[in-house]
Amino acid sequence: MASDGRAVRIQPRKKRGLGAQRRDSPPRNYPRPERIPDDPPTLRLKGIEVTIEEFIAAMTDRGKPAAPQAVEAFEREIGEALPEDYRRFLAECDGGYVAGRLAFGAGPDCVAVNHVGGLQRREYAFSLRQRRRIFQGAEPRIPRSVIWIMDDPLGNAVCLGIAGAERGRVYFWDHEDAPDPEEWDGEAETAGNLRLLAGSFTELVAGLREFDDEEP
Repeated sequence: MASDGRAVRIQPRKKRGLGAQRRDSPPRNYPRPERIPDDPPTLRLKGIEVTIEEFIAAMTDRGKPAAPQAVEAFEREIGEALPEDYRRFLAECDGGYVAGRLAFGAGPDCVAVNHVGGLQRREYAFSLRQRRRIFQGAEPRIPRSVIWIMDDPLGNAVCLGIAGAERGRVYFWDHEDAPDPEEWDGEAETAGNLRLLAGSFTELVAGLREFDDEEP
C-alpha cells in the first residue's frame, strides 16, 4: 500500500543472497567501471541522515556536474520535468560508482546501491539515456511513469517517479519478476514487481547506511 492509500500490486519477494544467479542478466558487454581505490573514503553513516554531499563523496568514478542544458534536453526527451531534488543532484554530480557499499533498508528487503546514473555518461552502466532505451523502448520493461536512476549489484533497478501518482517517489524494480512486455500495458499498477522505497530522492539518500552483508 502506497503512502497515499493507493495500492501497488507487488509479487511476493524471494529471499536471495548476493551471489544468486539471475536468469535476466545484463548484456554480455556490460562495462566494468574503474576499480574502487585501494583506500576508499571512510564512511561513518550509521544512525545519521545522509546528505547529498556525503552520498556524492562516497562515490568513485564520479561524473562532472550535468550542465543545465543537458538536464533540460533530457526533460524534453522524457516529456516531464525531473523532481527538483533529483535535478539538484545531477547539477552537482553526474553519477558514480558506489559498489554496493551503501544500502537502503534492512533485512531481506535491503537495497544496496551499485551504479548511479548520469546524463553525460557514455558507459551503459552509468547512462540514464542508454538505460531508458533498454528498459523503456518499443517493449517497455519499466513503467512509463518512472525512470531508471541506479541499480543494485544484482542488476535490479532503483527508479524515480516522474509522472502521475509515482512522481517524486523512489521504487525498487525487481528484474527477475518483470512482466512479459508482450502482455503488459506499461503501467505501474500492473507491473507486479515495483516496491516503494522512499517518498523522495532526498529521503532515499537520507536513509542510506553502510551495507553489512552479515546482518540478519
